[in-house]
Amino acid sequence: MAIQGNFFVFEKPHQLLRAVSSKISTLEDGEILVKINYATLCGSDLHTFCGFMLLAQSLYLFKTANIY
Repeated sequence: MAIQGNFFVFEKPHQLLRAVSSKISTLEDGEILVKINYATLCGSDLHTFCGFMLLAQSLYLFKTANIY
């Protein structure tokens, strides 16, 4: 059974986060999948969004997975 996940993707400063929905990879031995109900942004997240801190790649912010 494929598990569908919903994510927000940060690509570059001053740009709205992009909502993405995609299949979550099959878990390997020793891995777990955690459902996150709430999350917050910290000061370093805001610095990254405003362009004061640079990331080498896009940042995926996990929103929710439809897991029961």
